[in-house]
Amino acid sequence: MKSTYEALLSVAEVVPTTIVWGNHDYKLWKKVKIPVLVTDSFVSNNIYYCHGWRFDLQQMFGHWLYGWLVDKFPYLYQKLIKTPFELKIEGKNYRQRIEKIHEKAREFVNKEGLDYLIMGHTHEPVGDDGKLFDCGDMIDSLTYVVIEDGRPRLERMP
Repeated sequence: MKSTYEALLSVAEVVPTTIVWGNHDYKLWKKVKIPVLVTDSFVSNNIYYCHGWRFDLQQMFGHWLYGWLVDKFPYLYQKLIKTPFELKIEGKNYRQRIEKIHEKAREFVNKEGLDYLIMGHTHEPVGDDGKLFDCGDMIDSLTYVVIEDGRPRLERMP
């Protein structure tokens, strides 16, 4: 992760960059040492970019506690309560949770009149349903989203 972070910062020195922090990016906004916008979401060209945890009911209802715990005791939270890949182990329940998260994201896109929504959080790629693009991850699915001529598409690393 450190080499990825350093590579990102090198690119950001040349290319205007916005970083969307996620639910495991503890205090990322305080770590950035160069002029990079770090935010939880933004809209550009009627495309909404976010991490996706905002559509996860478990994360939303526990947000105040989550925020406090992550802010005050990030390593304790990570070690004792949640690991980044714990959700993968949940099987069928996780599949239902992903579907609910994507359903809430689709509702948001339609309600806000957005062209597209690009998100992460579930680690499960989606890119074939029109407006919602979940970039998956660079560990299991090896997927990411590319935007070309204002249209997103899901790509997979070879």
